[in-house]
Amino acid sequence: MGKQQNIYKKRDGLWEGRYSIGGGVRKSVYGKTQKEVGEKLRQVQADLCKGEYVSTNKLTVAQWLLTWCSEYTPNIKTSTRCEYEKIINTRLIPALGKIKLQSLRPDTVQTYTNDLSKGKYTKEPLSPRSVEFTLMVLKMALKQAQKLSYVKNNVAADVKLPRKEKQEMSILQDVPKFLEIIKTHKHEHLFTVLLFTGCRVGEALGLSWSDVDFRGGSITLRKQISPARTRGAKASRTSLKNDKIRKITPPETVIEAFKERRSIQAQERLQAGQAWQDEHDLVFTDAIGSHLRGDSISRSFKNMLTENGLPQIRLHDLRHSAATLLLQNGVSILQVQRQLGHFSSSFTMDCYGHVNEDMERESASRMQSYIDSIKSVGVVLSVVQPVVQTPILEENMA
Repeated sequence: MGKQQNIYKKRDGLWEGRYSIGGGVRKSVYGKTQKEVGEKLRQVQADLCKGEYVSTNKLTVAQWLLTWCSEYTPNIKTSTRCEYEKIINTRLIPALGKIKLQSLRPDTVQTYTNDLSKGKYTKEPLSPRSVEFTLMVLKMALKQAQKLSYVKNNVAADVKLPRKEKQEMSILQDVPKFLEIIKTHKHEHLFTVLLFTGCRVGEALGLSWSDVDFRGGSITLRKQISPARTRGAKASRTSLKNDKIRKITPPETVIEAFKERRSIQAQERLQAGQAWQDEHDLVFTDAIGSHLRGDSISRSFKNMLTENGLPQIRLHDLRHSAATLLLQNGVSILQVQRQLGHFSSSFTMDCYGHVNEDMERESASRMQSYIDSIKSVGVVLSVVQPVVQTPILEENMA
């Protein structure tokens, strides 16, 4: 074999160049000519000096995504990991899985993103939010690959996402009628809690009796019921969305609802006997103590609205309705943010700013009425001149 420094000509006619990446690890590059291999080696040396070296590998996008999800996401919730796995297996791998990880290009990812919005890889077009979540998973996986020097750049970092269109928020329009029709519904107490606390459905379903302080008139949200993400899996009781426990002091109506619910559950427990299986002492359970399913409650909620002629809203919209009621009754944005568990008051303002604007207009109208009343009084006072009485001098009688 011909030889020049660390470049060799192999018996098959190809040229090989060897280099070290440290730690006793040696790698090779290959080419048809000595010059080609020399250029490759110079590029490798330059990348090593800049800290931009990427080791060659034969990993496909599919192989890396599955490895990343199983090995590099140890600190996330099980439910979240299941969601990642679902996105990887149903959206990312079918479209990008066969591509070599180091061959994935920014334009390929951009085209893929655009196609998601058109429904090319799914039964129907994905919403902008779903597209964003899918790309978030890909970006996280590629970021880890970059840290490990599997790829030089994160080719998903600068992808343009579809524009989000702000959707109008739906809220309960006729609260008195709603409260009347739920009186005969099996989920009356759950609906009452959702409407007057603003907690998420999963948070309400995750309440245990130890979270309810009847004497202090408060509830503490510590856990939530997370639905099963895969077939055959069971729902789990996990930490809250922002991992922040929060205490709520609801109106007396909510505390009364908890009292009624406790009485009903005591009867159900007696009737179930040994079949009772509640392991977390949950507040909201079925007739044998199992946790309730959010999707089942949602269907029941929609059917109830239809049967009673109320406009259709989602079960989650009771949360928006609660926030609106709080603001309309003078509760501050900061307090609403704390009660709902939003990460910032600016997010709450962004969601419910329109309610605040309506209140400001009403306040301005009341202030104007007050000013007008003052002006009218001033006009009357200026028109009606005070009567000046001249004192009568008594004559001294001689």
